[in-house]
Amino acid sequence: MRSLVWKLVLAALTLALAAAPVPRQPAAWAAAPALEEAQSLYDNAQFSDAITKIRSALSTAQLAGADAFQARVLLARCLVKVGDRLEAKQAFKFVLRQQPGWRPDPNVVPPDEQEVFQLAQQELTAEQISAGKRIPASLSLSWGRGSGDNKDMAEIAVAGGGSDKYDVKPQFGGSVRFPITQRLSLDLELQELRAKDKDTSPEPYTAHYEITAYPISLSLYHSTYSTRLVHLNLFAGGGLLSSAISRIDLQLDFGSGQIPVSISGQKTGAYFHGGLEGEFLVHPRIAVTGRVMGRYAKADKVLDEYGFDAYGTASLKNRSIDFSGFAATLGLRAYIGY
Repeated sequence: MRSLVWKLVLAALTLALAAAPVPRQPAAWAAAPALEEAQSLYDNAQFSDAITKIRSALSTAQLAGADAFQARVLLARCLVKVGDRLEAKQAFKFVLRQQPGWRPDPNVVPPDEQEVFQLAQQELTAEQISAGKRIPASLSLSWGRGSGDNKDMAEIAVAGGGSDKYDVKPQFGGSVRFPITQRLSLDLELQELRAKDKDTSPEPYTAHYEITAYPISLSLYHSTYSTRLVHLNLFAGGGLLSSAISRIDLQLDFGSGQIPVSISGQKTGAYFHGGLEGEFLVHPRIAVTGRVMGRYAKADKVLDEYGFDAYGTASLKNRSIDFSGFAATLGLRAYIGY
């Protein structure tokens, strides 16, 4: 009985599936007759006739959407073939303005047409850069000042009569920037941060303290305002506070005399920053830059490997290198992407 029921169920399902309407598959895109005719003329080396056909079809609205775009591409290619390279270049520019990411297929488009396309692409890129609508790749160098009192680490110097904060030195940096869209760029930057302190002992017994760190960061820059001469960019990013080093050079009394000793520790910390950048182009390829930013730059427990206290009072344990706060830089940028 159970076997008979299963057979009836299977039969019912088979009939239901047979009676169900078969979903229609979407039809493959087919070119408009006018575009097919123009392509046929091109294939038969009748380039002037193809140009006439395309222009007529475009002016009488026989082509639209994808057909119209492909017709523009074919028009540019035909213009190369008849020797009108200047107009062909303008036609390729029109295509790129409609679809900036379009590129000719090297397996279909011959070298002479590829050459004119590349000229059109270069000219359009230069025009967009000149109008402030596109930011090319660039290299930059910067100099600046920023936070870096390092009061936590300075407590060691205070025990020897030094200042309760480090003297922050100028910072230096360099970066490479690559565009990813017309408004967005990725920036890889390396900076050097440095600060110093010393106690009040007379030379050569003065203890010297130095902190260095090398932030490596990857940042996203957004062009919020751009003209031919002025760019304003918002940026944010982060990375590593690499090679964060605290070094103490001092003289220790071992009974037989003063012996110079260096104490140093190194850690890698975290680095994040964000702010505003302004550029003024003094030349189409050279810009003077300025940035203001807030940053987090800290590495913890830098001197924890040492089991004694400086001057017998200031513990070396749990000391942090900290350049967090604000910074401002000036620099030069050289555009190399065009």
